[in-house]
Formats: sequence, C-alpha cells, structure tokens
Amino acid sequence: MASFSALLVLLAFASPSLGQDPSCSTVKIAYRSKRLTEEDVPSLAVNGSDLRVCPKNSGKQCCSQRMEDRFTVWSKSDFSEAVPSKIEKLKDVFDEQAKIFDEYFEGLIKKSQQNLDRMFKKIYVNHYLENSKLFMDLFDDLRDYYAGKTSADVNSIVDDFFSNLMIRMYKIMNKDSQLSDSYLVCVSKQMDNLKPFGDIPAKLKQQVRKVLIYAKSFSQALFAGRDVVHSLRIAAVSSKECEYNLVKLKYCSWCKAMTTIKPCHKFCTDVYRGCVADLAKVNTEWAKYMKALKELLEKQNGPTNIHDVVMQLNLEISFAIMNFQSQDKLKEVKQKASEATECGSPGLTKRSTEDFFLEENNRERRESESPQRVDSSYLKTLSSDFTKKMRIADDFWSSLPEKICNDISVTDRGTDCWNGIGKGSYTSPDDRGEGDDVPNPTIRKANRKLEGLVDQLYAAINGDDVNPSGSGKEIIDVEGSSSGSGSASGEGSSDEVTTPDPTTTEPGNEIEDENDKGVAMAGGVDEEVLRVEHSSAQRQLLEWWSLSLTVCLLCIPLIA
Repeated sequence: MASFSALLVLLAFASPSLGQDPSCSTVKIAYRSKRLTEEDVPSLAVNGSDLRVCPKNSGKQCCSQRMEDRFTVWSKSDFSEAVPSKIEKLKDVFDEQAKIFDEYFEGLIKKSQQNLDRMFKKIYVNHYLENSKLFMDLFDDLRDYYAGKTSADVNSIVDDFFSNLMIRMYKIMNKDSQLSDSYLVCVSKQMDNLKPFGDIPAKLKQQVRKVLIYAKSFSQALFAGRDVVHSLRIAAVSSKECEYNLVKLKYCSWCKAMTTIKPCHKFCTDVYRGCVADLAKVNTEWAKYMKALKELLEKQNGPTNIHDVVMQLNLEISFAIMNFQSQDKLKEVKQKASEATECGSPGLTKRSTEDFFLEENNRERRESESPQRVDSSYLKTLSSDFTKKMRIADDFWSSLPEKICNDISVTDRGTDCWNGIGKGSYTSPDDRGEGDDVPNPTIRKANRKLEGLVDQLYAAINGDDVNPSGSGKEIIDVEGSSSGSGSASGEGSSDEVTTPDPTTTEPGNEIEDENDKGVAMAGGVDEEVLRVEHSSAQRQLLEWWSLSLTVCLLCIPLIA
C-alpha cells in the first residue's frame, strides 16, 4: 500500500516564519495545560532539524523530539475518543430503536390478550372462564414465536388453537352425548373438510403469520445490526501511520507557536479518511441493509398492518365462534362428522338448552360488537420516529470522517486554518488513495453478517421466516480488530510542498538520527521512551533483581 504520508501533498499559502511568539511561551502555556513539564519545550525557537514527524524545513520551531513523542500519544488518545465515540452513538441508536420496537410489539400482544380476556368474560362468561387457558396459551405461543423461543411456526400454532377450540365447543354443544376423547380428536382432524369456523382460521393464519414474520425479522435485524456496529467499534484502532498524520493534523501547528489554530476541514477529512479506510469498506453492504430495513418497516405499515391484525384477534376469534354456533353451520358440521367413517359413530345426541358456547342472554351484546378499526396511529408515530432517528445510520461509514471533522476543524473554505505546514488554504488532489483493497478479517466478517441480514429481511418481506429461533437481543462480541490506514493529500495555491513522511529516508527527511539507527520507531515514539513511561513496574522489578544479585555476589567471599 502506498504510504499515507507520501501522498499527503500540500499546495498552500503557508508562512515559513514562526508565529508571533519566538520565545515559545504560548507553547509552554499550552503544554502545561496538558499537565506536562515545560522542560520539553525549547526556551527559544530552534531549527528543528531533529524532528521526525512535523515539518522541519519551514523555519524555526518550538518543538523537540520529546514533544513529538507526546504528540503521538495524544493523537492515539484523540483517535480513541473521536472514532469509537461516534460509532458508540450509532450503536446506542440501534439498541434504543430495537428495544423500543421490541417493547411495542410485546406490549401489542399483551394488550390484545387483555382485550380478549376482558371481552370474552363479558360475552361468554362461564364457558370462557372454564376454557380461558386455551385462549391465553394462543397468545403465549405467538409471543414465544416472536421471541424465537419455539421452533413451531405460526400456521401450526393457529391450527392447534382452532383444533382445540373445536373440540371444546363440540363437546359443550353435545354435552348430553357420550363423546370419547378419541372421537373428538378424530373429528377435529377433519377441520379442513368440516370448516366449523368458516374461512376465519385460514385468513388468520395468513395475516398473523405475515405480521409475526415482519415483526420478528425486523426486531432481529435491528439487534443484529447493533452487534455489527459494536464489533466495528471494537475494531476501530489507530494504525501507527494514522497516528503520525494525526500529529501533523492537530499538533504540528504547536511547533509554529500556533496552539489554538484549527485544522482546515478538508485536510482533516483527508487524514481521517485514511485512518478509517477499512471501516468505509462496509458501506456498500451497510447501504443494502439499511434499504432492506426501511422496506420491511413500510411493509409493517402496509395493508397487512401489524397493529390492526394483532389488536383485532379477539374479534376474529369471536366471529369464528359465532360462525360455528349458527344453526346452519352446526347442522352441517354434525352431518359431515357423522359421514366421517374413520371416526366412528358418536351415538344419538340430544341438544341441550344451555349447550351453546355463547350464552343466550349475551347474544345481543355480542352481536352489537362491530369490528371497529383499532387506532394504529402509535405505529405510524413509531415508524416516523424510527426514520428520523436512523438517519444517522445512512452512509455512516463513508461519512464518518466528515462527522468527526465537523467537531474539530474549520468548516469554511477560508485560509485561516492549519494545512499541515502553516496557516493557509488546503485542497485535496484528485487521487488520494484509500488504503488496501482487501478488508481485514473483522470487516469481512461484518460484511458477511450484513449480507445474511439483507437476505433475511427480503425473505421476511416475501413472507418467509429463515431464522425461526433465537431472539438476537444479546450483544455478540466479534473477535478481531481493524487498523485504520490509508492516505490523504491535498493541493493549495502556493509552492508545492511534500509533508515529511516518517516511513521514508530521503535527504532532509530522515526519521532516525545517525546516532540512533538501532532505535525502532512506533508511531513517532521512541520505544525506549515508551518503555520508560509505560513499563515502570517492570523496570523496578529488574532493579530489585539486579540489587539482589549484587548482594549475593558480595556475600560469596564471606561464606567461603
């Protein structure tokens, strides 16, 4: 991969002179504000020939190698705060919207269950109270299907409910006859032929299955999308090359005694585009995923509205019961049942005056219940809020540099900004480069996950459930990490200047002094310095061990 810094070309109106502070006092003040010793800052501006990251061919400098090492540590911290924090906000949005929808649909099923219980207690009284578990189990089974806690499909759940309902009702309406359980079960298996509830079971199967698949797949896809974002947040780690360029972006201006100047916006986006180049490689699959999510949301608000279907279950089931109790249907069912030779003969039946599931004194009350359309405005509000909140996710990965730089850079196109070597304008070249074409393992895994989610969402749109079990609500950590790398470059309207590249050794641009050839650099920080700063515990242990060894050696002659 071409070096990021090698492509960072600036054409800028940049003053080679120092800022208005040759004594570097402003730099010392800024340095102290970071709670660091000002001894790292030169007392007076120096030629900066020993600098390894910041430009050293543009006049006097208020920087030292030690300061560059500090800058690199700060840049790594800046990246860790800027990039993962933006991604974390996106994850939080997904988590929030997934939980809101999940609570909404779980609440919808619960409210529909409560409505049926309240209505049937008034209309069917004792017959309902004696058989209420049958109805409550239906809602529990539908809830389990939505939550991915059962392998049963919606068709079998609805079929089992109406089959058991037919047995209960047939037994009640023939309670003066001795009907064996085996006979009742056999008759219930003839439902497709007998049609005691008319076309309502078939209608409910189609509608309920569709809305349950819509809701379940939508919820699962939101939680899974949250997990993808979570894995990419973990993978957002700065590369050493990225850290070098962040030093040039945010801290090399200190070397010119310009501690408060903000970087040019385009300069900033070029640098961060290189730092998060790997993350941008999910944008294609991400766009497909977002498109599929929105299409499924539209389906849920379509003619088969999930709110209306779930909330009118009590009315549809009550219509089914009324259909079975009609004189003509009851006579038809009994006739067909008697002709079903495989079930045997039920014997003579005597109709009871109290054998109707719907008690006579409640018939008028039930018939006055009209199938009024349930208000589904909350679903529309929910969908509208979802669309607004999720706008942050559109093109999130490709626009991530813009989101970060809007917070830290000059947003206008003027020249009052830091362009990498001085105060002036900055223009990107046409060819910036975007890092390696092949994404790292974490990015590849994220893309595969998104591809699978897109397939699942479109299957749901077409009425198919390709993921019958599992709720997907738990956050799943994805192993692996990505290191942002890439390139950024720019043009201005002055002499062409090449920013020093810490990975090259051209004359006047070396990153190592002649007396320091053996010291390996990591992001502009001398490894010896890092060992001193970050491994003090190991150093103290080594000193203790050396002291102990010395004492032992001194004791040997005395023992002898």
